[in-house]
Order: sequence, then C-alpha cells, then structure tokens
Amino acid sequence: MEYNLNLGNMNRLENLIKQYIGRMDDVFDDVKKQVTHYQYGTGDEFVHLGFYCPSIIADKVYGNVNRGKILKSKSPKRFSFKYGLDDNDKVLTVEGAFFKEFVMSDGNSQIGIRFCKNDTSYLISSSEYDEEGRIKAYRELGYISLLKKILYYKDETYKYNEKILNVLETRVDLDFYRISNHTLVQEDGIWYPVEYKQIDAGKRADRQTGDGSVSDSQIHKNDKE
Repeated sequence: MEYNLNLGNMNRLENLIKQYIGRMDDVFDDVKKQVTHYQYGTGDEFVHLGFYCPSIIADKVYGNVNRGKILKSKSPKRFSFKYGLDDNDKVLTVEGAFFKEFVMSDGNSQIGIRFCKNDTSYLISSSEYDEEGRIKAYRELGYISLLKKILYYKDETYKYNEKILNVLETRVDLDFYRISNHTLVQEDGIWYPVEYKQIDAGKRADRQTGDGSVSDSQIHKNDKE
C-alpha cells in the first residue's frame, strides 16, 4: 500500500541549493567579511558543522560518530574544522580539508550550505528554534550536482516535555526511507538516549523524477499483508 510522506521541506532545500550552485565561493567570501575571529575544532567531518551541529541526536544515537570539541589553541597544527565567528560568537563560516561552508541566520532559523572544493557535491541544512533557543526542527540534504540527484535527506522534529525529549526522525536514502522515534532524558544539562523505536520503513517505488526531485506519491511502503 502507498505511504504518503511529506517531502515539501526536502524539495524546498533542493531548490534552495540549486540557487547557489555556481556562486558558492562568492557567497562564502561575502559572508566571511563579517568574521571577526576564528576557532578550531576536532571531530568527524561528515557531521554537519562538527561541534556546532544543531542536531542533538547526530552523535548520540549512532555509533562511531563524533562531533568533536573546540581546541584551546589559536593556531593548532591539526584540526578538522576552522570556524569563522562574528562578535556575538555566532558561526558564519566553516572550512575543512575538502570543503567550505557558510551559515545564514534569520530570526529563529538558520541555513548552512557546505560545498566541496571541486564544486560537485553539496550539503544543506536548515534549523528552527523555539523562543527558548531550543532546536525544534533540523533538516539536512545531500546533493550531487553532476548527477542532479539527491543523495539523502533527513528530517528531525523535536518535542520537549520537561527533562524528556522525543525526536521524530525521517530518513530518505536513495531507494529507501525510514521513520524512527528517539527518546532522550536530560541529566545535568546533557541529553542521553534511552529508547529507540522504528515506526515505519519501506522502499521508494520510483527513486526520482526526471528533474531530480521526489514527489510524495513516489514513496511506497513495503506491504507484506
């Protein structure tokens, strides 16, 4: 039977990243003009923004994932991320061995776009925060420009209940999708995962349309009934 999945946000991120293809370096240089100082950090480069990744669950519910830490040294010999910050310590740019990234903020929302130095693959994320500054939605999309295809998409929705946090995660990878719920509890200001439940999973009937986008009707649930 058909499983209708709301992919409006995925298509929105795909359309947004297409607007910047071909001028990533120029936008990065413009944003960099606002940088007043730098920090250096360690961590896995595939964790978007590394130490500053908005996702709470990025390094808590999956093994061998490390967002790293901020180094005390002002000029370390080894680092994974070079963060450019403004006077308010807000991250504006990120540089790694093989990528650059710029971050744009508007009120309680934030967009980050990472591009490889060969300008062929991209990663875009969007974050939304509540009035208390807590993350309430995080979305991330990987895109290959040469193939004009989405590599993956994930969507995290956060619901807080005092010291209990529930995160509904939707992941779309190539031919498959998975919907899961993560429950975390807070101790001394740190969130710890305590429960994981897979809600649904299935195969995409037709991975992509001719223009590279994915429509809701192209997500189908594996039905064994």
